[in-house]
Amino acid sequence: MLFSKEAEADGNFLRDMLGFQSVGASHDWLIFALPPADNERPELYFLYYDLKAEFPALERKSFTCSEVQE
Repeated sequence: MLFSKEAEADGNFLRDMLGFQSVGASHDWLIFALPPADNERPELYFLYYDLKAEFPALERKSFTCSEVQE
């Protein structure tokens, strides 16, 4: 669960910028289909099979990407 003071803006970012699919809504809060988590510390990970290939698509949506650090 992600808590937000800007639920609409954050929901738009997850949906429009990152392409997450909404599976429902409750009191104007979007619910996104994400894999289950099983630890006590909140974490959010994004998995791309080819992150560098994803950059042009993100940049077309005005998303600024920094260099990948390994």
